[in-house]
Amino acid sequence: MIDERYILMIHKHLRNELSEADQLVLQNWLDQDPEHRRALEDIERTWDLGARYLATYSPDVEGGLTKLQARIRQDKQSRLTVVSSKKRFNFSFTTAIAAALLFLVAALVVWNFWFTPAEMLIVTTGPGEQKTIPLADGSTVILNENSQLNYPSFFRSDRAVELSGEAYFEINRDEDHTFTIQTSRTKTEVLGTSFNLRAYHNENFTEVEVVKGLVRLADTAGKSPMELNQGSRGTYQHDLGTILSDKPKTLNASYWRERRLRFKGHQLDEAIKEINSRLGMNIQIQNQQISQCSLTLNVALDHPDTIVAVIADIFSATWAKSTDGNYQISGGDCISG
Repeated sequence: MIDERYILMIHKHLRNELSEADQLVLQNWLDQDPEHRRALEDIERTWDLGARYLATYSPDVEGGLTKLQARIRQDKQSRLTVVSSKKRFNFSFTTAIAAALLFLVAALVVWNFWFTPAEMLIVTTGPGEQKTIPLADGSTVILNENSQLNYPSFFRSDRAVELSGEAYFEINRDEDHTFTIQTSRTKTEVLGTSFNLRAYHNENFTEVEVVKGLVRLADTAGKSPMELNQGSRGTYQHDLGTILSDKPKTLNASYWRERRLRFKGHQLDEAIKEINSRLGMNIQIQNQQISQCSLTLNVALDHPDTIVAVIADIFSATWAKSTDGNYQISGGDCISG
């Protein structure tokens, strides 16, 4: 191996920086061994090549900078790949934990749903008061005055509520779960429908009017049920234990919700009877000749006096109100009506 100090001397010699004393030392070293001379020749050839390259070399600064930036980006990407792999591992681990927790929560929800009893809720209304009640299955109940609805906070396999008084039901359809309304005297079953149910304790009947869908009405034991379709009315007579059904010309059971009464081709005496029954009024027809007249009427329930006045005007009759609140309609004829 060539001594490093002689290589340095050769480089100084090629740069013309070697002193006379070192020139003698270098010459003496070259004469000692042919290998030393060949080493000098190799270094001289390398020196000549480098000199020729430098003479024609023009550095591409921008190209070099671009390559350097690309190298830096590649290096960063390599590090990001490693980090991303770690993150993916952490994410997978986190996901597994989240999935386990979600499964545990779902299991608790299912357990609570099937083994925790539903809370029974009670809603009541006073005189002149109405309330809208959303149920857990998406159905809606509009409770009329002086009424009470008992219902669970959520439904399981069956959907059942209890009613005392009057309510309008809009039941979401569920083919697998019948909706049941229990009153003191009747049992009403539906799948999905809209209807009015009246069942006051102080009245001797329970009445159902079907606005949409199909309703099954029976006594509390479920005996002899009667199916009522859209536009039908079913009335259960408490004292007789029988159910009567008919198709009235108009459905007025939910007048309390719409605040209107509608009659279409009704006989006047039938219309007066329904008005007296639903509104608790006492209207008497003095002229029996107009009692069979046909009445078509759509009137807002603003005030009892207004209703009587409108009917009397239709038949060109007169009306009066006694001190005890009763009404009399006198005179008139069917031609005017």
